[in-house]
Amino acid sequence: MTAAAGRGPWPGTDPLAAHLAVFDVVADTPAGVEGIPNLVHLPARGPVAGAVARTLAMLEDMPAGLEPHGWRLRPNPDADLRRARATVRADVEALVIAAQGYVGPLVVPVLGPWSLASRLWLPRGERVLADPVAARDLVESLVVGLREHVADVRRRLPGVEPVVLVSEPALADVVLGAVPTFSGRARLAAIENAVVREALRRLVTGLGSLRTGNSSGGPDDLRIHEVSAPRSADLPVGGAHHDLEIVLQVPADPVSVRLGASVGAGGVALDVTAAGAAVWEALAEAVEGAIRPWLGAIRSGRGSEAPGSEAIGAARAVERAWAAIGLQRAWLAGAVVTPASGIAGVTPERARAALRAAVDAARELAERAGT
Repeated sequence: MTAAAGRGPWPGTDPLAAHLAVFDVVADTPAGVEGIPNLVHLPARGPVAGAVARTLAMLEDMPAGLEPHGWRLRPNPDADLRRARATVRADVEALVIAAQGYVGPLVVPVLGPWSLASRLWLPRGERVLADPVAARDLVESLVVGLREHVADVRRRLPGVEPVVLVSEPALADVVLGAVPTFSGRARLAAIENAVVREALRRLVTGLGSLRTGNSSGGPDDLRIHEVSAPRSADLPVGGAHHDLEIVLQVPADPVSVRLGASVGAGGVALDVTAAGAAVWEALAEAVEGAIRPWLGAIRSGRGSEAPGSEAIGAARAVERAWAAIGLQRAWLAGAVVTPASGIAGVTPERARAALRAAVDAARELAERAGT
């Protein structure tokens, strides 16, 4: 079924108001469209509420502190990390209130390990990205901490089916060697695709072993269960998928898309508002390999279109690109439409309109797919 979803970021500073807005738009969608609300995060609240801080708050046994140039690993957590943890707890509390009675999928966003490693500093010296051992430890710590975070959400909201959205905005810079050193006068060495892929596979495997039917934290949570088709039967089915749906959000370039599609995740998310033919061709390979496409097709910063025209324009653009790469029109029924990046920087009213446009665009695609 075609779906519309939020990705996580949202403008403003009130987590309850933000969650209520998201659920109001996507928890009650038209027939033929699945709405996927999300746990929000509000970066306007400051450094302790940004993507780096929120992910650090989930890490197991890797405390950090906030310094003028950013977050740095240290022996003990500082007051800023404690505030970041409190912020995550407050967001989950607001989610629980807004989601009362909701049953269905829920996006749980997190910053991916490579993007975190490119923004986090070692106790002394360079970025974590520069230390292969520290980068590997970061992945393992994130698996443990995120498993606990997801399990907590499921305990608090037994009716939800978490969809972990792992965001890797720095993936292209990591593999191209474009991440600056501490001084800014040079660039860190590129990380080989195989190393990047293996780390993401470990993350996906570690998270995927969380069983959706068991939230007790017992032995069943450690088993990997393979199913043949965790999503729309209209998509081609192939490969193994885990109980917990995991989506990897990547930059809109062919290398990143192919990397994201090769690590065992069930979906790949990217902005397609300016995607060229090479990006769509890489996405076509992913779709043919049974990867569900999450399409950031709604420009977050736009707001001058007449009601409905933005959604229709986005749906037409996706359909044209889809046809140009030779994908079956019926497979559009498996797409998930989202706002593009940047939604946290607009007004709450514009963010709500962008999410509504995503719902309407998903309905248009469902109709064009013949469902």
